[in-house]
Amino acid sequence: MPAPKRRSTKRRTVQLSGWGSPELQAEMKRIAQSEGISLSATVVSACEALVAVKLQKRREILEKPILEAFFDKKMNHVINRLAEFLGRSVLEVGQMRWLFVNTLFREVIHPDKKLTKEEFYRLLDTSQKETVKAVKQWNPNIQDIVAAIKQQLKEGKDT
Repeated sequence: MPAPKRRSTKRRTVQLSGWGSPELQAEMKRIAQSEGISLSATVVSACEALVAVKLQKRREILEKPILEAFFDKKMNHVINRLAEFLGRSVLEVGQMRWLFVNTLFREVIHPDKKLTKEEFYRLLDTSQKETVKAVKQWNPNIQDIVAAIKQQLKEGKDT
């Protein structure tokens, strides 16, 4: 009959070894005594801490480009949607302005004359074409206003 086994045959740890200076050994012994653990456990603890720091640095190096790419993708989606919304708004406001000005002009010149259906649709088509043309011709005054708004947003001043 074989003798009963006293410990597991599946080793869960492996031996680590290395050489260091006597000063390092003395410091590791001092740490072991202050924490009430063996020198071996202190060395393993120090190695685990070192590996954890190295892995954390590696993760941080890899995380930055991954996170930047993720946020760039999300921000591009938001920017595209916002640009589409603003483009529609600019077009509709410009078209409404064109129609309003032309309607007022007609009422001043010919206050008794009614706008026919054909004239209305022609005015509507013209307003759309003129608005698109005006939007494409970015006015320098608008660029000055945009620059001033950006500057104010950067400074964070309330006016």
